[in-house]
Amino acid sequence: MNVGRSFLIYLSSSLLSGLLPLMLMPLLTRHLAPEEYGIMVTLTTLVTVTLPLIQWGTISYLGVQYFRADIAEFVELFSTILLVPVVSCLVLVALFTLTSGALAGLLDIPRNWVPLVPVMATALYIPMATLNLLRMRSQPFMYGAMELSTTALNFGLTLWLVLAVGLAWEGRLLGVFGANLTISLGAIVWLWCRRLITGPFRKSLLSGALRYGSGVVPHELANQSMRLADRLIIALVVGQTSLGAYGVAAQIATIMLVMLTALNRAWTPFVFSSLRENTYQARILLVRRTYLVHVGLILFFVLFNLATPLVYEMLVDVRYHGSQPAVFWLSLGYLFNGFYMTVVDRIFYLKKTHLLAAITVLNATASLSLAFVLAETMGAVGVPIAFAIISGVVAVMVFVLTQRLSPLPWWGASKP
Repeated sequence: MNVGRSFLIYLSSSLLSGLLPLMLMPLLTRHLAPEEYGIMVTLTTLVTVTLPLIQWGTISYLGVQYFRADIAEFVELFSTILLVPVVSCLVLVALFTLTSGALAGLLDIPRNWVPLVPVMATALYIPMATLNLLRMRSQPFMYGAMELSTTALNFGLTLWLVLAVGLAWEGRLLGVFGANLTISLGAIVWLWCRRLITGPFRKSLLSGALRYGSGVVPHELANQSMRLADRLIIALVVGQTSLGAYGVAAQIATIMLVMLTALNRAWTPFVFSSLRENTYQARILLVRRTYLVHVGLILFFVLFNLATPLVYEMLVDVRYHGSQPAVFWLSLGYLFNGFYMTVVDRIFYLKKTHLLAAITVLNATASLSLAFVLAETMGAVGVPIAFAIISGVVAVMVFVLTQRLSPLPWWGASKP
């Protein structure tokens, strides 16, 4: 299936999945005070930031090895690396339990929820690994069915827990966790029946995956810090009430992130297959497709920001309307992330993740520093401004790095 058709399928699935959480926004903004919304956002952010430590780059490694290993070795690899999230979860639960008092006091969140953060992150592993496998196998319809099933279950559980049971922000978090856990069980059965996780444990394959992950984890943690630390900084510097309003802006801005995610799902297999072909014609096609993607990203960015005021009027309680300016800066940062996404897969394919890690860690440090400074001087809106600035810098640096490692004929593609 070609990249354009796959992208349309992934986009349709992702937009439908993104619409359901937006449909929850009128409910949540009416039932939750901004401070309660802020607690929910803080815990959700901790889950997402913890995820790279849970998976240790193994999901990305599976995607790369799918195009390099034969099917028997791939099954052994998949079966072997399932040990990684289990061990990581146990270690992190112990660590979070020991530090729960300090984290709860620092971030103003309930202490008893802190040890549950790694468990909720681990519940995402099997669904993410299965979705990645479907993407590499060019099965966008199956991918969409699984994604939509997860979202629908998430939506239904949240409605039940908040409206029928009477829980507040706890109902939203438990709904997400319950949906991921249920889908994980179904995905395990699906993988087992297709004999994709029935191979023996091989220590040599595990060590290779861990070495790969040692470069990916710093990169992913740095990316997460640039994308998600904004919430934690606002909680620390400005307070949970401001974070609640900002969380609404971040949720709306994820509409653009959903589009980028759909594009990446179709884009990565196309890039890997083009690099494996390793011909001048394949590289020319890759460059031309990249140009088209960049034009589409810019158009989407413009249209999205024109529609933002209408989204607020339709979906958001008036208590949260002051967060609208943050949507522009967040979406600008996501635009730069889209440019970055179109080139970074070449580094993963070449397994030069240590170089990528160095760039992203350096820029994450700069991003956090700038965000703290702007939050102190400008309030909550200063944090997404810092995110947009540093995202642009990272996109340029990664483009330069990929050109040095794997040059593409950017000017030659304009010739007939």
